[in-house]
Amino acid sequence: MKPVLALSLSLIVAVAGVLLAGAKGAPAGMGQQIVICTGMGIKTITLGADGEPVEEVDLCPEAHSIFAQAADMPPVPVFAPRAIGTVEPAGPAPRASRDELEPSARGPPRTV
Repeated sequence: MKPVLALSLSLIVAVAGVLLAGAKGAPAGMGQQIVICTGMGIKTITLGADGEPVEEVDLCPEAHSIFAQAADMPPVPVFAPRAIGTVEPAGPAPRASRDELEPSARGPPRTV
């Protein structure tokens, strides 16, 4: 069952990607586009059938699902800050005695 589910989900994602990419690059099919140079750089203006500029609509099919999900979100609960404990500074570290710091002498290896 798992391989079938994984394959079907992969196929759905692949088909959706192709369809959305096609919708994003589809031509508007109305009017004529002209390119002008402005003080801010190059700008493309679409002219309608009567020669007047028409408002451009940027089609972004990926964002539609984001907006639908954002509208359906439950409100986020706000928690009041409260102290759960205090941090005490640690005292000075205990010092090691001189015996612990000196290496012990060792004798020659034992003969068997």
